[in-house]
Amino acid sequence: MRFAALLGIVTMLAFSITCRADEQDISPALRQKAIAVCTVDAERLCPDSVSSENQAISCLAGKRSELTSACKSAYDEVAHALKQ
Repeated sequence: MRFAALLGIVTMLAFSITCRADEQDISPALRQKAIAVCTVDAERLCPDSVSSENQAISCLAGKRSELTSACKSAYDEVAHALKQ
């Protein structure tokens, strides 16, 4: 269940911006950072969604303004990496 939530967080970060994650790579270090700093946000903002990747993606994408500053920062780093 927790793995699905973490995967959902990373997937949400990758797909909720303008570039597609399957067209460009995100470094393993950046993926790990996003997981580390956004897990608490997912558990706090989307407690009923963390067991389903698709639900977690939808939930977090709709709550970007409520993310912690650390998670927003990771989100922005992922967005920047995908745009390059």
